[in-house]
Amino acid sequence: MRLSPTGPWRPFLLLLPTCLALICMRYMPQVYIGSYELKGVDLLADVMPEEQAAQVAASGRHGAAASKGGTASKGGTAGQPARTAQAKRDTCPAGIVCFEDYSTDGAHGMDAFYAALERRHTLGRPVRIAYFGDSFIEGDLITDHLRQLLQDKWGGCGVGFVDISSEFIALRPTLSHQGEGWTEYNVIGQSHNATADGAIGGRCARAGQGAWTEYAAVRGLAHLDSFSTATLYLNAAEPGRVALRTNGSTADTALAFAGNKSLEALTLAAPMRKVRFTVPPQTVCYGVALEGSDGIVVDNFSLRGSSGKHMTAMSEGVLREWYRVRPYDMVVLQYGLNVANSKQTNYSAYARSMAQVLQHLKTCFPQAAIVVVGVGDRENRENGQMVTMSGIYHLMDAQQNMAAENGVVFWNLYEAMGGEGSIRRMAESQPAEAAKDYTHINRRGGRRVATAMFRSIVHGWQDYCKRTR
Repeated sequence: MRLSPTGPWRPFLLLLPTCLALICMRYMPQVYIGSYELKGVDLLADVMPEEQAAQVAASGRHGAAASKGGTASKGGTAGQPARTAQAKRDTCPAGIVCFEDYSTDGAHGMDAFYAALERRHTLGRPVRIAYFGDSFIEGDLITDHLRQLLQDKWGGCGVGFVDISSEFIALRPTLSHQGEGWTEYNVIGQSHNATADGAIGGRCARAGQGAWTEYAAVRGLAHLDSFSTATLYLNAAEPGRVALRTNGSTADTALAFAGNKSLEALTLAAPMRKVRFTVPPQTVCYGVALEGSDGIVVDNFSLRGSSGKHMTAMSEGVLREWYRVRPYDMVVLQYGLNVANSKQTNYSAYARSMAQVLQHLKTCFPQAAIVVVGVGDRENRENGQMVTMSGIYHLMDAQQNMAAENGVVFWNLYEAMGGEGSIRRMAESQPAEAAKDYTHINRRGGRRVATAMFRSIVHGWQDYCKRTR
């Protein structure tokens, strides 16, 4: 029987090659654009046996077992070097994910931070945490609740460092911001400009004619309804003045800057709920710090799409200048979300590049505790089942090896989230704690992670007090 192309068989003739193409796509290798993984197509996923998915998930799980608990791995995960250092850790109570300390020569990797807490009443400034990360912490996610818990216990106020101008400020519920007249720059992406290489957070903006920016505290949020110091960080080629107004006043206060093509910090100390800066044209501004005169503060440095390697673009001289004008007692690095994929098993090249970042920070921030936060859980569909992406285990091992080899502290975010399948459980909980992309947590999930880290900090602090008092 001959099938007519214009008869009732026509829809089937059209669908047949499409179905065959989709079935063939099931066997295609995974495609990547840079570090981004394109989602695969599996037309047969829902009819495949569940046992296959379980086998796929199991193939990566040995990495988590090697990482969990901070013990040295004898053989390492496939493709990763074995850890040669044994982590120092306190007796870790149930329910707490303790810091894994790989510092050498009998030192304790968190002691610089805890010593600053001990001196917080005489330090002459807030104890400061710089929290660097990708979109996982965007919009002050995780850091907002961590900041609140820390300020509840050790005092302080304000949100810390905020970009001078960025579309991402609007994502922060912890601050009200508006402004105009700025040209923004970023160290990655299409807006990359060498000017941004001097920005500690990877972003900055150049002032146009009449450029201004205004920040207002948020009423009803603990420790965020006011601040007592506002510091503008800028770089200008010529001397000039910044006009500053506080609390809705119409009278300007002028702050002069030297304009010597280097980082400058202009500070006003006064009780404030709102502050507005008007900046001369061509001035490069990095951001404003809104904080108290003591206590503790957490600066959120999120950079969407970053793997963390951008931090090597900042010269040693630039980073030392930042440390001089804004010293930190603890530096947190949380990256990996934009690196992990389901096919890659060897992340040693990435670990080597991030090791350069660690050495860079250790040189330029010599008095700061440095903490590497491992990648969190991320899931994708394999053979019709949602499972933890196998690359997560390999990347997590590589990050912990990197911390061990560079003598810094490691904190297991994967474990803090709940381990295998945690992002799926968070996404499907009511109310949800993560997005249905099974990659990003939401603000509720951020509170879960922040609470876990806070409990780790407090446990370490208590141990420090036992050792030193």
